Amino acid sequence: MKAKSKSVSSERGFTLVEMMAAVGVLLMVGMVIGVSVNGFYRTYQSVKRAGDELNVYLKIDRLADNIFRNTIPFKWKNDQDEEKIVFRGSVDELYLASQSRAYSGEYGAFVFARIFLEDGKLICEYSPVPYLPWTEGENVNLKREVVAEKIKNLKFTYAAFDENNEVEWIDEYNEDDYIDVPIGIMMTLDFEDGRSEVWLRRTAGQSGWTQLGL
Repeated sequence: MKAKSKSVSSERGFTLVEMMAAVGVLLMVGMVIGVSVNGFYRTYQSVKRAGDELNVYLKIDRLADNIFRNTIPFKWKNDQDEEKIVFRGSVDELYLASQSRAYSGEYGAFVFARIFLEDGKLICEYSPVPYLPWTEGENVNLKREVVAEKIKNLKFTYAAFDENNEVEWIDEYNEDDYIDVPIGIMMTLDFEDGRSEVWLRRTAGQSGWTQLGL
């Protein structure tokens, strides 16, 4: 009789308390895994977002370094046969001539560019031949590049000398008022997510001046 009782006792299943304890342990393990996965996902998204922003900033930096910094007073005749510098800057659009230092293919010693905002995108149009602001780029074969997206606002300002030979920042700079390019070009971009960043470069055409601290 004793042997039979021991056999029955050894074959019994889990009690309700044991089942609840096991389920509780599994739930705790699941919660730990869920929190870890969620934390990893948030970290991944944060790193990815920072990486994407950095790539955009680097692309805009290349535009500022290759185009703004190398701006030169390239001159060309307008419709009235007057020789003017190929430079016209407004608060939201910029035409300029830049000295090419490392271009290949169809680009030679100079590159002509127009930078503007279109449908939330920062656009740069390039040409190896004069892209003239007074003809609005007629009959010019342009290469178009989207430099950055999700831009809410674009603003250009230009450093120039006033009548007292002091530096002032202005919103309009065109070939009819000046015989040279501005000392510096500042571009402010307001992104749709609330970020606001500024790019400032001294131009090659005025590289002799150092009072801007650029």
